[in-house]
Amino acid sequence: MSIPSESHGTVDGVPAAYYGFQPHPAFRYYGFQPHPAFRFLVLDTFDISKSGWPDGHPHHAEAVDILEKNNPNTDKNNPTGLVGVTRRFVAFSGGLGAQQMAWLEHQLMEAASQTQRVVIFTHCPICPECAPEVCLAWNYKAVLDLVHKHKDTVKAVISGHTHSDAHHCDEQGIHHRVVNAALECSPGRNAFGHMEVYPDRMVLHGVDRVSNSEMVFVK
Repeated sequence: MSIPSESHGTVDGVPAAYYGFQPHPAFRYYGFQPHPAFRFLVLDTFDISKSGWPDGHPHHAEAVDILEKNNPNTDKNNPTGLVGVTRRFVAFSGGLGAQQMAWLEHQLMEAASQTQRVVIFTHCPICPECAPEVCLAWNYKAVLDLVHKHKDTVKAVISGHTHSDAHHCDEQGIHHRVVNAALECSPGRNAFGHMEVYPDRMVLHGVDRVSNSEMVFVK
């Protein structure tokens, strides 16, 4: 969530370019292409947030303004009184900034031009059908609209934040998979897995509290 941008220069001491990483030079979102047919995009849903930036940073100030306008509670982590998807405006979540949104659209357009399949990773979910409203990214609708605009390219969105397993294939045929959290594991329990990626589907092999999932690509 809050990985320093400079850490994207290497992966275990190996230049990131070796793995096909395309890090944004100043922020914490990036893409990589482990195979010519696939592009993986890692988004920063705390790009605009109170927790992701120090006091005085413009992104922190923007987050404070968003919370003041949308959450009347003194404790901005408290969603009391907020109804439906407006419950997402809490300080333990965040959203994508304008620059990241522009970067995402560019990445999706470039992937489409190369007939690549795209898988997106986020911390905060963007799908209301597989996450409590309080856990959604602040501008989930704008991100989801952009993903749907490129429905022939985007195949799946993998998320966390809710600490619970969920899987929903939306009306555009895009899979939304929220993965259980190790944080919720009691001693002796686990929550992890590995993903197998095929031209027509992805298969998540979960361990213990993470369930198995098959995500068949619609197109």
